[in-house]
Amino acid sequence: PYMVLEHLEGEDLAAFLTRAQRLPVGLAVDFVLQACLALAEAHGLGIVHRDLKPANLFLCRATDGALQVKVLDFGVSKMPAVLTTTDLTLGSVLGTPQYMAPEQMQASRDVDARADVWSLGVILYELLTGACPFERPSLVQVCTAVTQGTVPSARALRPSLPAGLAAVLERCLQRQPRRRYGSVRALAEALAPFGGPRAEGYVAAVRNIERRCASLSSVPAAARSVPPSSRRASPPPPDDAAPGTVSWASGPVLRALVGPGAMVLVGACVGMALALAVTTWAARGPAATPAPTLHCP
Repeated sequence: PYMVLEHLEGEDLAAFLTRAQRLPVGLAVDFVLQACLALAEAHGLGIVHRDLKPANLFLCRATDGALQVKVLDFGVSKMPAVLTTTDLTLGSVLGTPQYMAPEQMQASRDVDARADVWSLGVILYELLTGACPFERPSLVQVCTAVTQGTVPSARALRPSLPAGLAAVLERCLQRQPRRRYGSVRALAEALAPFGGPRAEGYVAAVRNIERRCASLSSVPAAARSVPPSSRRASPPPPDDAAPGTVSWASGPVLRALVGPGAMVLVGACVGMALALAVTTWAARGPAATPAPTLHCP
């Protein structure tokens, strides 16, 4: 078994931001809108990232030369029950505290897509102002700031920001999840007026992804996971097989044990053995004894 991963050339958004300090409004909004594209796909499958931060947003170049955001590191994601039988968090709090939603600090297993909306709000705040709103000297102070502190207005750090964009940030960083945007689609629609020329295209793509995922969610999970044509009933055991045993030489069992490649090798070996037996018998000439019998499984 092996995995094929996309080869990316570029740098993460944290390194990019270190040099730039803060980004133009249109560029910062476009980066978050592109992240919304990936998260709409994930949320549509019931996956919550739970560790969004600039270091996990990778910048590479699209075929037209434009900067393109890739969302990386789903290692601590909350997976839906249909994909896993255990909770990946194992009851622990996982993520990067400066970007974690308050409810994630309290119970990581109970978060939903709105936790990622909070993280996107923190990222956008940092891209626009050059400062993370919850950066503190110690972990205890970070947790206190996230769960109890007052978020400084982004316009206090960058007065030229549009008031509407500051309002979007404020809604993303509401401590009660029900007061935030309910989905990345709603967030993308609110951000679109402040993005670049491609902003509306990103929002349209997010809507299409949400509709497609909604249509898939109406199909039973079992039907989505295994195509009907690939479901085959297990063959009955041979008549002489004892109850509770399997025939190791039976085709389905052998295929399951050794795989297609090994089956080809076994077939080749059997063919060579048969050819050798026939050649040896022919070299001996006519004999009174019958030719040897080759037993193949």
